[in-house]
Amino acid sequence: YNLHRGLQVTPQKNQVREKASIPRTLSEIFHSKKDFRQALKHQQKAVKLLTADTSLINDLDIPDSRTIVSSKLDLFKTLVQKGKTIHALYQETKNPIYLKAALNTYLYLSQLTDDIRSFYQSEESQLLLLDEAKDFYEKAMETAFLLYDKNPNQQFLENAFFFTEKSKSELLLEELRKKEFSGKGIIADSLLKKQYNLKVAINYNHKLLKKENRKIEQKNKSKIKDLETTIFNLQKQWSDLKDEINLSYPTYSALTEQLPITLNKMQSKLDDSQVLLEYFVGKKNIYLFKVTQQNATLLKISNDFNLDILLTDLFGNLKMTGTNGISQYSTIAYQLYQKLLQPAQLSSQKNVIIIPDGRLENLPFGILLTKKGNTNSPKDLPYFIKKMATSYAYSATILSYQMSQKTSLASSIIGVFPIFEKTEKELLHSEKIHKSLSRFSGSFLLKEEATKQNFLNNVEDFQIIHFSSHARGKDNIQESPSIDLFDGSLIISDLQTYNLSASLAVLSACETNVGEYRNGEGIMSLSRGFTFAGVPSIITSVSNVMEESTSSIIISLYKNLEKRMPKHEALRQAKLEYLNNPNLPNSECSPYYWGTFLAIGNMDNITFKYKSKNDIWYYVFGTVIFFIVGIFVKRKKSHKSFLVYQSKPKVEN
Repeated sequence: YNLHRGLQVTPQKNQVREKASIPRTLSEIFHSKKDFRQALKHQQKAVKLLTADTSLINDLDIPDSRTIVSSKLDLFKTLVQKGKTIHALYQETKNPIYLKAALNTYLYLSQLTDDIRSFYQSEESQLLLLDEAKDFYEKAMETAFLLYDKNPNQQFLENAFFFTEKSKSELLLEELRKKEFSGKGIIADSLLKKQYNLKVAINYNHKLLKKENRKIEQKNKSKIKDLETTIFNLQKQWSDLKDEINLSYPTYSALTEQLPITLNKMQSKLDDSQVLLEYFVGKKNIYLFKVTQQNATLLKISNDFNLDILLTDLFGNLKMTGTNGISQYSTIAYQLYQKLLQPAQLSSQKNVIIIPDGRLENLPFGILLTKKGNTNSPKDLPYFIKKMATSYAYSATILSYQMSQKTSLASSIIGVFPIFEKTEKELLHSEKIHKSLSRFSGSFLLKEEATKQNFLNNVEDFQIIHFSSHARGKDNIQESPSIDLFDGSLIISDLQTYNLSASLAVLSACETNVGEYRNGEGIMSLSRGFTFAGVPSIITSVSNVMEESTSSIIISLYKNLEKRMPKHEALRQAKLEYLNNPNLPNSECSPYYWGTFLAIGNMDNITFKYKSKNDIWYYVFGTVIFFIVGIFVKRKKSHKSFLVYQSKPKVEN
């Protein structure tokens, strides 16, 4: 009763947010009592108050996208509740009108999320919003799937694909687009500056308003009213500026539009040997898109098989140690294959592009088993890698962008080899990789030359980046994922200001694809850092790597790349060559030694630039001269020391 009365007496203009909170609170009460119609009625009251949209007649209606909103964050929270309520009404009545209304609500929410995020300056604020958005995207996926299941309409399939794409790596995609258009003169700098200043002003006034509203006593109602009016006017200017940019600079608007790739367009980018598997991992269900050049289907897998526990057990058994090690691994790896890959019924396509989600982001699918193993030899197990080549991507939209990054140049390499000679960190086999790569044209930062500054000063001149070092994902000591250099570490933030021209980064180190997982964005790893800096192809690791087996696989990888194999196939063959080595001890055949590397992004083959004959002769000649000079200097120093010693006067007693 008091809440209803409060709704009547709250001042209409200067406390819109407070007034809207009353029906929203009422809706929560009605929803908890399963009175979904009353809950919906009060949610719509809150929407009307926040938008002042006079076109909202039916409780299922959504606001016009051009409507000025008093508080977009409050509208976001209200519509999330409304979506859940409409979905509950469908479950109660089975009336499809509620499903379509829920779908429209989630489509509007997705647009609203982008709009809110555009005002946030800090990455952390945007990540927190994306975390909240992931929850409604799960409901959106469920809604689109139910509609598609009842009526296999292509549009519902496109809607579901839209939602799964919007739930992945949005910040990474935005940064890649910004870097693509920076400095190209597509839009007047003055407008971008104006847009930035408005964004700063809106954020600043929102903070002041939030601070004032948090006061329990002595709230300055006049100040609150002024701040709300200021924010309203600034948002109006923002909206007008957006319209001006859309009208005057349509190319810029089209290029920066945050719309993900459509299913049809993604299909057109695949060849007949490729199949794309994109996962959406929800709390209740896993949704799987199977996309080929000819067809696209959506599958639902019940998430009732303790995915997290199975993945933890799989990585815990990678070495297959103990009396039942192989048997335990086989059971888990086959069970995961049955749940995650078997439903896709892969057959004719030999190249599988995997877009993972959640805990799947660090699963090398190649180590799963296509049937229960019945052998005592890890080498002879039926690994998925023996059937098909796999590559990975952050999202289909990012993959599409990376596929367009072609290079016709012969590639030179910058290699970083700290070695850490005569220390506990010494990399004994890193020299082998360096020696193998020295036939290529490039710059090799060896031992004390492998400093952060040397790398950052030279990296923009090369098409291939290679690291042989130690690395780690986020832990209690190191806040950011890092890779070791001779004089310290390279971390993600070191790469953020760079727009690299490299087409491939090979990160031959532990845990280069490990980091903090952020719901709605993914793993904040070193791999992502290099992608963020513009590198479209990454070879990376999902856990610890063994130095000896890694050097063997990496050397084979480059030999296969020289044969013009696609990157994922070159990596696959390198792993199989290691596994099929007849001299390999049985104890070193388990996936722990070969299974942790992934290929992410553009898988096009590459052409290497080799040292010219003159370069080789100069290198040999220089090495010989250096060696001779070294001996001469050493002898001269020795001779000088002898003369000095001989010329010392005797000390008198």
